[in-house]
Amino acid sequence: MFAEFTFILIENLINCSMKILITGGGGMFGYFLNRLLSEKGKILTLYHSEPGNATQFNCRQIDLADVPALRSVIKCFQPDVILHAAAISSVADCEQAGREKVMNVNVSVSRTIAELCNEQDIKMFYYSTDLVYGGEQGSFISEAGKINPKSLYAESKYLGEIAVRESTDNCTILRTALMIGTTNIGKVNHFGEVLKNLVSGKAVKLFTDQFRTPLSLEEAAELTWELISTKESTGVINFGGCDRVSRFEIGELVCEIGGFNKSLLRGVTMDEFDVTYKVPDVSMNISKLLSIGCTPKTIQTQIRRELQRFSSLKGHRGKKK
Repeated sequence: MFAEFTFILIENLINCSMKILITGGGGMFGYFLNRLLSEKGKILTLYHSEPGNATQFNCRQIDLADVPALRSVIKCFQPDVILHAAAISSVADCEQAGREKVMNVNVSVSRTIAELCNEQDIKMFYYSTDLVYGGEQGSFISEAGKINPKSLYAESKYLGEIAVRESTDNCTILRTALMIGTTNIGKVNHFGEVLKNLVSGKAVKLFTDQFRTPLSLEEAAELTWELISTKESTGVINFGGCDRVSRFEIGELVCEIGGFNKSLLRGVTMDEFDVTYKVPDVSMNISKLLSIGCTPKTIQTQIRRELQRFSSLKGHRGKKK
């Protein structure tokens, strides 16, 4: 018993001294990384223009494309780990920004950070996307699945993967699933829009023929910490949940768990909605993630947690069926 207590104490002391640098600290995912990891070690969270909740923590505003400034920040903070979550992070935003800017932010900056990690012996985690798989090779795709990015966003994230792996061996590539969740920093994702509409009694159109293995933002932050703590994660890892669901099925679960009116849901196909980049099924096989000892909660549990947070943030309650 004493030996076990001593081991846990030493492990906690090691974790508390860990220094973690976060890019994209002003975003929705950054919101959860900042909150969780500030309790686990010493963090420096970087943001570009909108701080989110970063100003509540040790933070710095920076243009990551400013290499001398970035080098100075990293050299001064001397992190053990860099979590590179900053990106132009949606298909629509990438189309609006244009190819040159997207490649600079999502590829060139990622390469620079990887090179600096290699120079200073820092572990790097790079957040990629499940959309690199293209969605036409069946369900539960493994890390060895065919790469077929259809959008500029997916292409840039895959090229970012290549840039990182070419620049450092001490890296983990996390092909991240659809992330669901809410925050109070004024940013809303698709999941948040669905919730807002359901609360307002408005109809919601959701795809019945696009399948993912989603993670909540909070769950993704917790799993990130588990990966950091194990120190066993290397290479490419499918970073998603256990459950394969369509967007419509996510909506059904939100209604069932939150007590919203299911009749507000309208199932549509991608053809009906005239989607430019059709991605039918990028559900991922997460056996590698599980083998490391990281087990995501069920989609029902994740949604329940998100609805509880949404209620606490907004004071909203579901409309009973």
